[in-house]
Amino acid sequence: MAIFDRLKGLFGGVPQNGNADSSDSDVDASGMISCEDALRLVNEYLDGELASAPEDQVRSHFDACERCYPHLQFESAFKEAVRRAAGGQAAPKELRAKLVALLAQADTEG
Repeated sequence: MAIFDRLKGLFGGVPQNGNADSSDSDVDASGMISCEDALRLVNEYLDGELASAPEDQVRSHFDACERCYPHLQFESAFKEAVRRAAGGQAAPKELRAKLVALLAQADTEG
């Protein structure tokens, strides 16, 4: 799971499994994944870390869906702004340690 999704789950964003139930990805008869799944996977898609859905299905959804495409554009622009703002600087060791501990805690609770 992409780190942004895990952080969102820790701080009250999208649930870590992406939805209220624990069902797998929904793919309709045309092979298109649902909007819910596409939005849940947007960060993994942008990071090239998709594990639960084929990249071509996610890409096809964003290419075809007028509702979801703006979310893809926003997340992409946000990630780029964070990269530029960081200017190649690494997070302080204390912050990294705290995030790693929170992520580990979330894994044991979830």
